Amino acid sequence: CKDVTNLLRSERERKQELECTAREATERAEHLLLQTILFISNALDARDPITRRHSQRVARYSAEIARHLGWEKDRIQNLYTIALLHDIGKIGVPDAVLQKPGKLTNEEYLLIQDHVAIGGFILKDFTAIDKVAEGALYHHERYDGRGYPRGLVGEEIPIEARIICIADAVDAMSSDRPYRERQSEEYIRNELTRERRRQFDPKLVTIMLSMIDEGILDAD
Repeated sequence: CKDVTNLLRSERERKQELECTAREATERAEHLLLQTILFISNALDARDPITRRHSQRVARYSAEIARHLGWEKDRIQNLYTIALLHDIGKIGVPDAVLQKPGKLTNEEYLLIQDHVAIGGFILKDFTAIDKVAEGALYHHERYDGRGYPRGLVGEEIPIEARIICIADAVDAMSSDRPYRERQSEEYIRNELTRERRRQFDPKLVTIMLSMIDEGILDAD
């Protein structure tokens, strides 16, 4: 009986060791994946010194919105990595267009719009991150259906893309760009309110305004 007990204890301990080893291996793989994504994100942002760290700020805003929505930790982390790669399609847009200080021509604007399709194509087979291609492809859709590339309406737009959309817009408004200086907090608030149910999901506007109250724009 004693031998059987010792054998069962040994088997239990061996199983726990294997589970611990597997958990550590998974954590190392996840850490390596995140490092790789950060490297890609930084390389993309480095193309334009004016928008440097844009992807990281958008990812941080997106994760904070998800936290306000009550998402679980793993889902928030997944959204964070999706947001880091939302602009990867800009790798296919010429620097002269991305960094142009003046107003874009119609042809140049179409080149900018192409970055969502390029991003969706680049990420379509990247299965390590759930819905990563959707974040790149749909983050310029509008809640009222007047966005691109598909003209999706309301909740037809994946929630991840709706979140990245408003996070992206807020960072664009609160950052210096080649064609203008950063906008004031009052301006950003007014734009969010004006674009509720037009460009942005109304629920996310309420959350973003609350985040601005909490000082999210000053936390970089």
